[in-house]
Amino acid sequence: MADPQPQGTLADPQARAAAEAILHKGLDHYDRQEFDQALACYQQAVATDPTFALGYNNLGMVLIDLELYAEAIQALCYAIQLVPEYGEAYNNLGFVLRRLQRNVEAASSYAIFLSLEPDVEEGQRIQGWVQQVMQETGLATLPELNLAL
Repeated sequence: MADPQPQGTLADPQARAAAEAILHKGLDHYDRQEFDQALACYQQAVATDPTFALGYNNLGMVLIDLELYAEAIQALCYAIQLVPEYGEAYNNLGFVLRRLQRNVEAASSYAIFLSLEPDVEEGQRIQGWVQQVMQETGLATLPELNLAL
């Protein structure tokens, strides 16, 4: 779930260090599928450092597991707003949008993910799905992804 840490805007190094420590506690809970405890940790991490994109990404993932999809979308969009080149957040956003059957939006998010991380292992499978959505909808190009909260 955690990948190389996108930094975003770092206003307070002490807040970031504290947020990272809290995030790691959340990861331990997440690995044990203690999603409510992970949620509390991730919420505390982003409250400690509101510029912590990795915290918002992980918050989005646990919200998906808790089937709180609207909140997950908000958290993932915020992670992307903080760090527009955060590929994994686009991947996770695509996942939740696909789960909601918002396939064109999911395809747009996945396309951005693949442009940022072209060598990802599941890239061919994702690209195939994106092309399938475009064929099924008759789209020649994907619409711009709306990240407005």
